[in-house]
Amino acid sequence: ALNIAKENAKNNNVADRIMFLKSNLFESLPICHMPYAICVCNPPYIPTQEIETLQPEVKYEPRISLDGGKDGLDFYRRIIDKAPDYLKEEGFLIMEMGFNQRDAIKNIFQKSGYFQIIELIKDYHNIDRAIIAKKREREWIN
Repeated sequence: ALNIAKENAKNNNVADRIMFLKSNLFESLPICHMPYAICVCNPPYIPTQEIETLQPEVKYEPRISLDGGKDGLDFYRRIIDKAPDYLKEEGFLIMEMGFNQRDAIKNIFQKSGYFQIIELIKDYHNIDRAIIAKKREREWIN
């Protein structure tokens, strides 16, 4: 995926303005004085018990890229928890999501207190497929 992204950046004459980094979530990224403007991710979001019921064309994917834990939301919790340390103020976190996960993911964002949901994007079948959130100053929720 990183090689394709680099090739796309080169083809669109923006490669010199983009820094590509590879990490397992945030573990290889030190918290630095130059936070990121955008974090885009497609985390695993299939609930563990549903993996064996997937269509054959999806099951060829490595299990680690599919298994989102018991409710499919494990990675959303981890990413939304850590992302504020790495994003600029008013930076964006853009995440793909699975079928029927919109409300649960919105709730995780809202509970964090750090994000404002900007937009929900639907796929060609009119299913919620991605969520765009903007970092803001922490809002304390009781």
